[in-house]
Amino acid sequence: MDYQIDYKAPVRDLNSRTNGQHWNLNIPDDEMQRRSEYLLCMDPMLDYDTIASMIMEKYGDFSCRFCYFPLVMDGKNGPGTKEFLCMKCRRKMSLYNTFELVTFRYRKELTAFLSYVHSTSSEGTASLYGLGSDLFNEMRMSLPEIHYSRNGKPDTIEYDGTRYGIVTIDMMYKGHKGLMLGVSGDLKFGNLGNEDSGDGLDEFFNTLEAQIHADRIIFLMDMKMSVAHRILEKWNKKAIIILQSHRIWGDVFIYFHREEWFTLHLRTDAFSSVTVKRDESSLLPPGVMELYSGLKGVTHRNPMRRMTEDEVRKIAHNCLDQVRSVDWNAKGRVDFVMAAKLRDLNAALKELKRRKSDTESLVKEIGDVLSALKEGYRRRINRSVKKKIVNAWRSFSLLKEQVNDLSLALLGEPIKDNPGSKKASERKVRISDPARLIYKGAVENGPQEMRWITGLLQKMFSGKEITTNACEGTFGNMGTLIRSGRSILLERALTKNMLQSGSPEETVAWFNENYPMDDMGRRAERGHRTKLIVGKSYKITYQDRSTVKTERIIDIRERKRKYITAYCHLRNAVRTFKRSRIKSIEPV
Repeated sequence: MDYQIDYKAPVRDLNSRTNGQHWNLNIPDDEMQRRSEYLLCMDPMLDYDTIASMIMEKYGDFSCRFCYFPLVMDGKNGPGTKEFLCMKCRRKMSLYNTFELVTFRYRKELTAFLSYVHSTSSEGTASLYGLGSDLFNEMRMSLPEIHYSRNGKPDTIEYDGTRYGIVTIDMMYKGHKGLMLGVSGDLKFGNLGNEDSGDGLDEFFNTLEAQIHADRIIFLMDMKMSVAHRILEKWNKKAIIILQSHRIWGDVFIYFHREEWFTLHLRTDAFSSVTVKRDESSLLPPGVMELYSGLKGVTHRNPMRRMTEDEVRKIAHNCLDQVRSVDWNAKGRVDFVMAAKLRDLNAALKELKRRKSDTESLVKEIGDVLSALKEGYRRRINRSVKKKIVNAWRSFSLLKEQVNDLSLALLGEPIKDNPGSKKASERKVRISDPARLIYKGAVENGPQEMRWITGLLQKMFSGKEITTNACEGTFGNMGTLIRSGRSILLERALTKNMLQSGSPEETVAWFNENYPMDDMGRRAERGHRTKLIVGKSYKITYQDRSTVKTERIIDIRERKRKYITAYCHLRNAVRTFKRSRIKSIEPV
């Protein structure tokens, strides 16, 4: 199929087909080709009845969409829609399944899809083009799961006879899933993953390696230390990491290799005009830098091993106080924040036990907090708050049985294993010896290694602060779309964002490839659907909101348009299932 697009606004004049968008289809039938050209130039906002009247006035009949033969009237079907019969292939079809109406519907719905991708909301688009919301939602949710990417020339510089590729990497989350994004000049690429568990990192770094060809690669990032681990494991001495601190804004650590590993500690405004930071008292004074021999912070060791027992115990009590006083009803992802506190509490308790210190009173206090949560929230109606509590406490492994009891009391189901945490622990390796401070002061008096790395940084950031603005700007463009609503999955949000970043011609070509006419303008074939009967049993694959899939046997108790109520043999209880999350179903 060939498409031609004119960017002028559609005109409401029914007799004018010289303005608006012009689409052409190549059809192996001269008469149908002429009809398609007439129909595809029509204003897509016209309703079907108007189009049907115009077709009858111009041609006097409708055609079979399978063999292009003229149709004859054959009464009406159950809902009262006119029904036609093809005298050649003997197929019966309603008015809306004729060649003319299917062609126009393809034009209408594909144009609506393009409008949705490039500008309007799903509800606004459905209303604008006169489409049913269910049909339009089914169309937009059929977007395939593709990764965000945009080709272009990567950013590289020459310094000291070596070619350096510069790439900014960052992560943005929606629920438990996130988008890892890499930006280097005009090149942008990304894929789904999680920097805590390491999911998707290998694929992400393989893409980066294939796209950026340089002697060494500079990574500008504010992601977690686990990502720095993986970078050093993959690129080793070829990597230079510029890591901004999440804990103290304005603090930067730079890891580089010159005969041995070094860490440079400085401020983000080291190469620009000095600005007062929010955590100024925690930063180095302006003009002062620190150079360490070794990699400071990038080590597999738990830093609590280097603390005194009193310091570890203080961390445990501080975390416990925050968990005890948290407002679980607050808006936002309280569970993410508290999960981090509970992981710290868990690590502190493990460290105290390793030192054979007394932890009995601490364990009793934690048990009291769990009991209070169980009693305080067991009879609450709001299930989302209960999920927040369980999601946060699943990070606490030392009292696994009590946490499991909490989950059973609040949600009626046991704690699910989190395989990602195990993977992350398996990847922890020792990269270098603990860092040792060898110089602190102005760069002019520093060792040769400090002057070498600051010369490279001066070339990159002269007059600018050390930031990840390259990623932040891209995230700003796509953030509203990806984070808004729960009705569109992250993968499909990325698909829409990818299509928005291209030209309308590229988008049309992509839709033409992925949505041929035979598949557009119709809901899924009824013959491929399993009719659910109350009282019957079915085997289903069900995907919950966390994208975890389970195989279940269910007995249907009640059937509604979007939900079914059934007895679940896996949970031994009656459950409500959302139809859109049932990925496969077959009768038992």
